[in-house]
Amino acid sequence: MTTQRTAQPRTFDGDDSALLGIVLAVITFWLFAQTTMNIGPLMAQDVGMPMEVMNIAISLSALFSGMFIVMFGSFGDRYGLKKIALLGNLFNIAGSLLIAAAVGGAASPMILVGRIL
Repeated sequence: MTTQRTAQPRTFDGDDSALLGIVLAVITFWLFAQTTMNIGPLMAQDVGMPMEVMNIAISLSALFSGMFIVMFGSFGDRYGLKKIALLGNLFNIAGSLLIAAAVGGAASPMILVGRIL
């Protein structure tokens, strides 16, 4: 007599390090988002952009972060969490470089796109 084994779906067994990583990522984002509120007027003055545009740039990071969390969470379920986390880190690096390089007439769009990324 033979027995058949049915394939059992693998489940994710998270541990404290995964939870700690998520908490640290959220704290890092909010520190990034909130510090821009404090230095926004100085940034706007340094790069020569209107304060109204800087206020929009500050708000964009929270708005798009909320949208990207839902969208990329779904992508992570489909394509793998590690791949999507790496992609998110690459977007973060690209956005940070855009903000750091923002100067002159292209400063406003560079800062806006950098904050979105």
